[in-house]
Amino acid sequence: MPGAEAMQQTLARVRSASVTAATKMSKVMELDPQPGMWAATGTAIAHAPNLDDLRSPYHGGDNITFDEYGHIE
Repeated sequence: MPGAEAMQQTLARVRSASVTAATKMSKVMELDPQPGMWAATGTAIAHAPNLDDLRSPYHGGDNITFDEYGHIE
């Protein structure tokens, strides 16, 4: 059955990619960066515009304004 064989090959590729991604992520976590880097990253992500902000006709596109700290107003 050719369909079953193709599915098995696809599943094998997905498993391999998943293991590779997990291995690389564990290596990144072992680097032990400064705690401030994680705090700064979290703050930047928390204040980044979401898709609704970007798509809004009133606040999105050229109408996006930022305060002195780089946060959306």
